[in-house]
Amino acid sequence: MAWVARPVMPPPGWLEVMYGIVDMEAHGVVLERIQPCRELPLLVWIGCGDDHVRFDTKDTTSRHGRQVRISMLRGRNKSMTACISAPLTRGQVLEYYRDGYLGPIMVVPPEDMEQIRRRIDLEVFSSAGPNPNQHGSRIHCRHLDHPFLMDLLRAPVLIDIARSLLGDDVMVWSSNFWVKPPGGTAVPWHQDIDYWPLNPQLNITLWLAIDPTNRENGCLQVIPTSHRSRYEHRQVAGQMLDREAQFASDGLPAPVPLEMQPGECVLFNERILHHSAPNVSSQRRTGLGIRLTAPFVHVDQDGPVLYPAHRCVMLTGKDRFGLNRLLEA
Repeated sequence: MAWVARPVMPPPGWLEVMYGIVDMEAHGVVLERIQPCRELPLLVWIGCGDDHVRFDTKDTTSRHGRQVRISMLRGRNKSMTACISAPLTRGQVLEYYRDGYLGPIMVVPPEDMEQIRRRIDLEVFSSAGPNPNQHGSRIHCRHLDHPFLMDLLRAPVLIDIARSLLGDDVMVWSSNFWVKPPGGTAVPWHQDIDYWPLNPQLNITLWLAIDPTNRENGCLQVIPTSHRSRYEHRQVAGQMLDREAQFASDGLPAPVPLEMQPGECVLFNERILHHSAPNVSSQRRTGLGIRLTAPFVHVDQDGPVLYPAHRCVMLTGKDRFGLNRLLEA
């Protein structure tokens, strides 16, 4: 279950948050006060099952984004972390445009991500997926055959982020699990624009950490500002992809390793140079790549990347163009 908190007229410097708690014996509305870390408007998204929660008044900020410690009124857990959802600030949007990526940002409470990870292992990776064209279809477009993954894609925090970068009309055209077991090979430096069946090429990947991801197990790495150029790609062997970008490191910033905890995400566009090193640890590294675009983009749903039964999903807004097959609401 998820509660959505709606801001009411706050005094300067404070945000008064109202949300409801349903009790077996009584129904009531609880008002709490928290100090916002960033700009308004502010929403609060808490996935906490049947447990009842309240906010502590102390708000915390970290590199992972906005978090609030909450305590249980009822339920098994002593405390949880709530992710505060809000549209990206102007500064964050400009940072994304400048560097070609943004993050890490905490978008799913770690307690919820642990439950999601278990379901992925038990329900998703144990069965074949809907795409017959993709080798290892257990990892591709699984939001189309698992409602709990569709619910994850439609979490308010993800919708807010997507709308901040793409506007009111946002479409999910694909998703992909990236699983790198211990000993897993490297992914070469590349730009996604060479792979995606999109016209025009407009894509934002939201890469969500399912497992902890760090340098040892082959975390994602990006080269900031590299999205401003197009690079030739050549065939390679022995890596997870068969093409590698050719570029001189002179004049480019140093690669940035994007270490993340489960529930954190990064965003990057279709032109940013990115790769990951081999997994030299004893721990698996798994992430979910959610691929976002706008409905004016035509997706080749009948080509080798996708398949005839494929459907795009309107995450928010309307399809005003009719270029792609959509999943009916």
